[in-house]
This record gives sequence, structure tokens and C-alpha cells, in this order.
Amino acid sequence: MNLKSLVLLKILTLVYLHQCYSAVAGDPCIPSPCGPYGQCKTINGRPSCSCLVGCRPECRINADCADNKYSEPCSGLCGFNTECRVVNHTLICSCNSGYTGNPYIECWAI
Repeated sequence: MNLKSLVLLKILTLVYLHQCYSAVAGDPCIPSPCGPYGQCKTINGRPSCSCLVGCRPECRINADCADNKYSEPCSGLCGFNTECRVVNHTLICSCNSGYTGNPYIECWAI
């Protein structure tokens, strides 16, 4: 084994040991219960999630917070001839008035 491999092995071992120690010690932020753009801090022994700067709580998936900024979650996710709404962080697709079908794929005139 060369020196570079030994250093990498030591780093990986230390990271693993830290994770194991944190889990045994009861760190509620490991693994993090927060979303992809959330930051976990332990407050009074409990995990507390907060959004990163520039990101809003609506961000649930990486695509929602590109560059830590909220983007429109409905963009292109519903089918043709549909309407999209976000209610309580849930995407809801429905057929336009006078149309029927599967709003997540396509709706057609009645």
C-alpha cells in the first residue's frame, strides 16, 4: 500500500468511527432527519431542522431548490390539458374543465 492509500484509509476509518460514536452517543442528527436543503442542529437533545439561506420550507426534493432557491414544483409534472396545484407540499394534478382522463398523463375533451 502506498502512502496516499494509507492516508485515505485512515481518513475513512476516522469518519466511520465518528459516525459510530455519534450513533452510540445518541446524536439525533445522525442520520439527519432533515430534507436535502435542511440543516440539523441538536437543541435540548432533540433534532431541529432549519432551511439553508435562500431556501424555503416548500423545498422537498433537490429539483425544488436548485442553487438553494425555490422553484415552481408544478413545472412539467402534470399531463396534457391539466391544471396543477400544490396543497400542503403535495402536488395535485387535475383535468381541465370539460376534460377527462388521467391528469398525471393526459386528459381529453369529454
